[in-house]
Amino acid sequence: MTKHAGSQALAKKRIGAILEREQATGLTKVKLALRQPVAGRPCFELRCNLAKLGSVRVAFILDGQVARIWFISTSLQNHLHQRSEPGIAGGQQMKSINVKQAERLVKALAKAGPVTKVTLLTRKKDRQLTIERGTAAVVIDERGFYTGQISLNLSDGQAKHALLQAFKREFPRSHQLYLHQEKD
Repeated sequence: MTKHAGSQALAKKRIGAILEREQATGLTKVKLALRQPVAGRPCFELRCNLAKLGSVRVAFILDGQVARIWFISTSLQNHLHQRSEPGIAGGQQMKSINVKQAERLVKALAKAGPVTKVTLLTRKKDRQLTIERGTAAVVIDERGFYTGQISLNLSDGQAKHALLQAFKREFPRSHQLYLHQEKD
């Protein structure tokens, strides 16, 4: 066995032990790696420090009590988001803005104006709020803590309250958000 093969075997053994420990503690250091399921199951991500090999990120799915490793990389987050989500914002770069600016923008969307579509995402891109304002109605699409879509009339005054409520529900502890804006 070569030196490289020996370090790979050690890394697999260590990752297996880390995943077992995480499952026993309720996956406290794990986050969702992708929005789309892999093999019909959610794909999770965990950072592991492998001493001499350095820090790696491991993507895995849980199949009952078995963790099936899907991907190991030193830069997993970059690889997964580049591969899996080119459709967000049409593959364009998203602008990073302060949460206070985003909140002012959301309040402005509750008023009548030109047709606009705004997408806000957290830095990890695990929570998303899409607001599409038409001439008489606004559609709120949430994907994060709450997943669903509602449509509200701009004339009855409920839209502003619902927009702010959705914003605070999806981004309660965020300081920076990604923004993509489309105007008609």
